[in-house]
Amino acid sequence: MTRLIEFLIALGIVAVLALVVGLVLPSHRHISESVETNRKMTIAYDTVNNLRRFKDWNPLALRDPRIQLNVTGAESGVGARLDYASNEAHVGKGSWEIVESIPNEKVVIKVEDERRGNDKTMQFLLEPTGKNNRNVKITQTYDVDYGWNLLGRYAGLYVSRHVGDDVKLGLSRMANMLATVPNFDYRAEGVPLTGLKVVDVPALDLLVVNAGNIDRNNDAIKQSIKNNQEWIKRTPGGQPGSRGRRSGAHRHHRLRRREVRVRRRRAGPPQGSAGSAGSARWRGQGSAGRHPGRERRRAAGRRRRAAEGQRAGRRPGRVHPHRAASRRVRLVHRLHGRAGRGPQRAACLGADQRL
Repeated sequence: MTRLIEFLIALGIVAVLALVVGLVLPSHRHISESVETNRKMTIAYDTVNNLRRFKDWNPLALRDPRIQLNVTGAESGVGARLDYASNEAHVGKGSWEIVESIPNEKVVIKVEDERRGNDKTMQFLLEPTGKNNRNVKITQTYDVDYGWNLLGRYAGLYVSRHVGDDVKLGLSRMANMLATVPNFDYRAEGVPLTGLKVVDVPALDLLVVNAGNIDRNNDAIKQSIKNNQEWIKRTPGGQPGSRGRRSGAHRHHRLRRREVRVRRRRAGPPQGSAGSAGSARWRGQGSAGRHPGRERRRAAGRRRRAAEGQRAGRRPGRVHPHRAASRRVRLVHRLHGRAGRGPQRAACLGADQRL
């Protein structure tokens, strides 16, 4: 019996604490989110003032793709009403109805759903922003009153997650949807467009071509197309079956250089330079074919080194150690000069020392 009394006392204390906390919690919740778009004010206002594009941006259509939407009342503005119904428990049934509309300023929508709370209101506030007021800032707010409903006040602790996330997602989808609409003020003064309204049409295939910043007239467009065609023809591979004009010119110069080399080889060495190292390549036919004088220079070097070895009393073909080291150094210098790291030093070597 004592245990039961203690349990009832503890339960009473918890209930009193819950009551006190519920009374302290706010009875009104307010959520506000914003997004910015570069569309005209007319386009942004007509989008939020008409419920026929509700399914294109509102997250409820994502929660249940089979949701049933029914638009009644006025075409747009005050009196337009949308009723929805879903078999999903987290969507349920509800309605949106426009109760106030101020052109290019704000749209007030009365919301009814199965969530806790009363006097639920959704507002869309439009404000010009950006440089020269070219952009539009769309602010969506949500207000709900819970009164003395303590359970509703506790539910208000999660309204920023349940409703706030949907508001953010809806604004993001609305901005993406507005980006697909041509940025044209069809209600500006002097525009002969009247009786505009949103209607449902079947899906169509569209081809969008960006003409750039040129003037939108036939002559300017034809000239732009002609310039592009000329540019394509000049580009390598611009014409089918060819490598382009630039590569053709490159082949022409390459063949021309080859023809000059053949003529020089047939003409022989220059006059008055029979003994110079520069004319060695023109004399004879070596095993390499391309540089016949190189083999003769190498053979002469080998004969000279053999003769020096015989005079020094060494066997032919052997090189003194310090001379071998000197040859290795010269070989390194020659390799570096050939690789382009020391062209000045390589140029100072004799004709018999070059590779």
